[in-house]
Amino acid sequence: SLSLAGIIFEMAGKAPLGEGYAMAQELLTSGKALAKFKQIIEVQGGNPAVTAASIPLGEYTHVVNAPESGYVVELNNPSLVSLARLAGAPQDHGAGIQLHAKPGERVDKGRPIFTIYADRAWRLKLAIEEGRRLMPVLVEGMMLDRVPSEHRIG
Repeated sequence: SLSLAGIIFEMAGKAPLGEGYAMAQELLTSGKALAKFKQIIEVQGGNPAVTAASIPLGEYTHVVNAPESGYVVELNNPSLVSLARLAGAPQDHGAGIQLHAKPGERVDKGRPIFTIYADRAWRLKLAIEEGRRLMPVLVEGMMLDRVPSEHRIG
């Protein structure tokens, strides 16, 4: 996310070429990004004091476990968004997806990789059915294409 924000700052002329990442990191760590986010929430009529901990999770849940031991090789964001929407997000505030594993992370068979939350049983059922069709998190036995974020020579 910081890399993407840095690129945007550079493209918009807000940061010199090569300095966008540092600018994004400073905005995040200084709290300025959070302050702006809270301002946006307030302007849109929301409560800027709300925290993730103050929002109760949906009553109905389904944990999706790794089908085999291996590595998380793909998180299909459009599929995860689709599941969250079927579960009721964003209208139902307790609905959504919680990821338990990141791309490149090793997981053992049976380990939770994500949980679907819903406020209504029928919405959870829809999300589970769609999740079986979409398979939004791909676990495979071998990782072949992981590349470090920075290349160093010498």
